[in-house]
Amino acid sequence: MLIGRTEDGREFSLAVRGRNVLIVGETNSGKSWLAGLLCERLILHGYSLCVIDPEGDYRTLDALPGVTVLGGEEPPPSPRALLHALRYPDRSVVIDLSSLEHQAKFEYIRSVLPALNVMRRRTGTPHRIVIDEGHYFEAEWLKLVAQMVDPETNSLLVLYDDAQSINRSKSRLRFSFAEVGIQARGRTTVLKLNYRKTAEVMGVACRFAREVLSPKEAEEDGIPLLMPESAGRHGELPRLARLANVQSELDFIVEQARELHGHGLAWRDIAVLFRVNRDGERIAEYLAKARIPVNLFGKSAEHRRFRPADDSAAVSISEKISGRLRWS
Repeated sequence: MLIGRTEDGREFSLAVRGRNVLIVGETNSGKSWLAGLLCERLILHGYSLCVIDPEGDYRTLDALPGVTVLGGEEPPPSPRALLHALRYPDRSVVIDLSSLEHQAKFEYIRSVLPALNVMRRRTGTPHRIVIDEGHYFEAEWLKLVAQMVDPETNSLLVLYDDAQSINRSKSRLRFSFAEVGIQARGRTTVLKLNYRKTAEVMGVACRFAREVLSPKEAEEDGIPLLMPESAGRHGELPRLARLANVQSELDFIVEQARELHGHGLAWRDIAVLFRVNRDGERIAEYLAKARIPVNLFGKSAEHRRFRPADDSAAVSISEKISGRLRWS
C-alpha cells in the first residue's frame, strides 16, 4: 500500500497484510495524521476498520464511502449497536469518545473491546482495529487487544506518546509491548520531529517539563521517552506574565486581544485557552462585555460546535488544541 514518497523521491509503502504498526512520537509530531492517512488508504482499498478515537481526531473519515462516525456529541454506541454498524464487511466505524471524561473513556473501552474480539473471531471483521492515544490503555486492555489480532495478518496499529502520561494520575507505563503480546520489535516507527510548534515554543515547554520528563531510551519493544526535535519552524519567543488575581488575568486577556487585533490580526486568529469549564465561561463573558466577539469551545454539549468561519476570538479548553483546532 503506497503511503507517499521519501525526501529523495522514492516510494514509501507498507504491506497490507502481516505487519503490526506502532507509531511512537512526541506530542504534535504527526502520529494521528499518519494513522489517519493509513486509515484512509485501507478504507479506499475496501477494508473494514473500527477506529477507537479518544480525542475526536478521525471524524473527517466520514467523507469516505462506507464510514460512519458514532459518539461525539451523542453517547458512544453500545457494544450491540457497534456490532450492528459493522455487520457488513465493507463498513467502517469511527467511535468518537471526545465528549467523555477521562475515566468514562476507560470504562467504555473496557466494555467494547470484548465485543469486538467476539465479532472478529466469528466473522473476521473488522479487518483492522485502530487505537489512537495508546497511553490511555492499561496493560490488561492491551493484552486483550493483542488477542484480537488476526493470526493470518498479524496486524495491529498502536499510537503512543509517553510524554502525555503526565496528564494521568498514574506514572508512565511500566511494561514493554512484548509483555502484553504485541510484536513491536522490528516493526516500530518513532516520529521525532515536531512539525507544528516553533522551536521557541518547544524550548519554553521543555524547560517547564524538565522536572517531570527526561529523555529515556528503551528496547525496540519498549516505550521510549523522547526529547522533541524541531522541524525548523521559528517564531516569536513566548511571553510569560504573572498576575495578582483573577480580575487582573481577565483585564490582561482583554488588553492582549485588543492589542493583537489593533496590529491587524483577525479575531478568528486569536485564541484563549483554559483548563476548567467555569474559567472558560468567565473569560468568554468578560470578553463579550468588552465587545470582543467570542466563540466558546469546551466540554459541555452546547459549547462543542466550533465555528471557524466566524470572525470571533476562540476561547477553548486546552486539550482540544492538539489535533482538533490549530491556529498560526
